Amino acid sequence: MSFVTRTGLLLSVSLLAACSSMQKPNVPDAAVEQSGLISQAKEPVAKPAAAAVKAKIDPKDHGHLYGIQRVNAADRKKVTEQATPASEVIMEAIGLIGTPYRWGGTDPSTGFDCSGLILHVFGDTGIDLPRSSRDMASMGAAKTVSRDQLKPGDLLFFSSRRNKRVDHAAIYIGDNRFVHSPSRGGRVRLDDLEAAYWKRAYLTAKRVL
Repeated sequence: MSFVTRTGLLLSVSLLAACSSMQKPNVPDAAVEQSGLISQAKEPVAKPAAAAVKAKIDPKDHGHLYGIQRVNAADRKKVTEQATPASEVIMEAIGLIGTPYRWGGTDPSTGFDCSGLILHVFGDTGIDLPRSSRDMASMGAAKTVSRDQLKPGDLLFFSSRRNKRVDHAAIYIGDNRFVHSPSRGGRVRLDDLEAAYWKRAYLTAKRVL
């Protein structure tokens, strides 16, 4: 074997050894999957939609959720000790991100429509609400809130119609962000109230907490 051939083999072996010893960088997706805030199951790549409903995080939500889940043990303990109905609602809603949309759905095992998600989240805190988003928006007992006075846990109402009749609802979590179950084929997700579409569709808000 010539000197050049031996040298080439040695270089190849060295490069392979170096690649195999490289550590994978920290990936936000993995951190989100391991977060205690989010219940998520991976979908088998080779199989179509199965009978069991599986949560899937929208890629655009990863960064925000990654920031939410990076809370140390001491901070988590403090949040738990100082839990309020609003904080419970927010944590519950965030934990359902990725759940499929299902018309008429009110259960995480099968999916939610927009008002079904709200019913489930608020029901877990002992608050009963009307079934439809339109009825929620017209609740006389709930306080109407101006947009500049929004607080986490408030209900947001939208319309995609010319007549401005309520046809969608969401849960405000602060910082102009809200959690909702958008439409058929979608999943529970985070969106920005300042985004052009939602800014245009926004109608009003109600406070029930």
